[in-house]
Amino acid sequence: MSNTPKFDALLDQYFSSLGTGEKTCSVTGNIWELDEREIEICRRYRVPVNSMDPVVRLRLLNGFNTGLAFSWNTHSETGNPLFGAFHPDLPFKVVDDKEWYTKDHTDFGREYNISLSIFDQLYDLECQVPFYASKTVGADDISVGLGSVEIIKSFLVSGCLRTNNAYYCYALLNGEDCIDAVNTDHAKDCFAVGGLHLSKCTNAFESGACISSNFLFDSQNCEYCFGATNKRHKKYLWFNKQLSESEWKKCRSEVDLGKRSEYEAHLQAFYKLIQDEAIWPENFSFGNTDSSGEKVYKCSNVYDSYWYYNSSNIYRSNFGVENSDCAYCSGHGWEKNSYMCTGGVRSEANKFSSMCSGSLNLEYCINCIDSEYCFASVGLYKKRFCIFNKQYTEVEYRRHVDELKSTMLQSGEYGQFFSGKFSPSGLQFSVGDLVRTYTDDELSKFGTEKVDRRRAFALSPNLDVSKSISSSMLPDSVDDIDEKIHCHIPVHDEVSNRYYSLFPSEVELRKSNRWPIPTEHFETRLTKLFRHANGPEKKNTHCFNCKASITTYKNLIFSDRKIYCKPCYIV
Repeated sequence: MSNTPKFDALLDQYFSSLGTGEKTCSVTGNIWELDEREIEICRRYRVPVNSMDPVVRLRLLNGFNTGLAFSWNTHSETGNPLFGAFHPDLPFKVVDDKEWYTKDHTDFGREYNISLSIFDQLYDLECQVPFYASKTVGADDISVGLGSVEIIKSFLVSGCLRTNNAYYCYALLNGEDCIDAVNTDHAKDCFAVGGLHLSKCTNAFESGACISSNFLFDSQNCEYCFGATNKRHKKYLWFNKQLSESEWKKCRSEVDLGKRSEYEAHLQAFYKLIQDEAIWPENFSFGNTDSSGEKVYKCSNVYDSYWYYNSSNIYRSNFGVENSDCAYCSGHGWEKNSYMCTGGVRSEANKFSSMCSGSLNLEYCINCIDSEYCFASVGLYKKRFCIFNKQYTEVEYRRHVDELKSTMLQSGEYGQFFSGKFSPSGLQFSVGDLVRTYTDDELSKFGTEKVDRRRAFALSPNLDVSKSISSSMLPDSVDDIDEKIHCHIPVHDEVSNRYYSLFPSEVELRKSNRWPIPTEHFETRLTKLFRHANGPEKKNTHCFNCKASITTYKNLIFSDRKIYCKPCYIV
């Protein structure tokens, strides 16, 4: 028997008159095609068709996943400085992570008004219920991370899992002794990388199972290489030229990447090597069955998705790990049977929700943890049968949810996701902005306002920026960095007009591995590194070799590329 009979009857009536054909995107005004597959997905999840173009939907959803949102804010009750993922100009309240779990946010419970917009009422509630500042679980007492899990001695990392002694990393999984690693799984002693199973590597992109190498692109199972593109099982390459072991070691001994000037010279030479000699496959997906998309690994029946790993039965979703039976989801892990959800881990049967973990059967909920059967609620922990944070009996809950969903369906609200202003970290500091910077026009159309990036201040409030030094004044050699002079002071990147500082332990790691000292703000560095990989935006082109029509994915760093179709690339 249905728990929402009135809603189900209205939805069945809606589907009976729904047909394929052209639709107009409610955000961009562009035309998109509604096909039978999309309708079948909506029937399965018991939702109406969303009014946005599918590409635009995911662009909005990506804006709800934590990116490089490092910022100082103030505790909503004490006014003390509090570091986390919330820009100080956003309207959301924050408290310490551990403190959040001690609160009962049903104290904010309220009656809903069926005659008013549910979204307007929910946004008002979101601005009242505090968030936990860092969104991080399982960190030691000295780590500084956002949206991360099980991090030890790691600083300014975001979206990371199981890291130890890592600095300035994004989406690093299982990393140790790394700096500036992005989109990387299993890395040890690595700098400025994006790949899989790397050890003692610098600037290795789309590469895997490589050891003691520098400046690699699309190379696998290589070791002792310095400058290589599209190589497999190679040793002692020097900018794609084969050398003897003794020749290679002599050349390598003459290079000190700990000197920024030398590092930059070789980096530019590497970029030229990519431009002149590298072959790009139409996508970097492998080990899949009946799947499509970019950076899709070890998946089955994953359709038109991006950055997905070891998942099955996924429809148009981005940034997922070990999920199953989900559609239009973004930035989540170990999730089942969910529709249009962002963030969170280990949840099931949720719809239109954000930042909800360990939860079941939530709809239009935000930051609810270990909760079940809640609707339009914010910041609940271990609760059941709540609407707008107010507790109900199960019978009352189901009756009210039927009324709410029916009214929302008739008004056109049910089936839509939150507008951009609901994003806790802000669209400008999300993974959506990492993939491709949101334009002012996009921010406006998604329903949010632009904030000043410079106010997202990652320096300790105890540091006086009037005593800063210009990043251009930092020594060229890492050996000349003096902890007493150059560490724990504001360093000004004049290009971005942002401040950062150096950790003594970071400098020690750089010295021991001969990695250069940066003159760019870490957000600038990580954004560039992230964009070395192809993004989720599709592009029609032709195979450079056989001229066949293919679909590839845009790259914001390397726009002019030699792209091969998979058959030509494999040959």
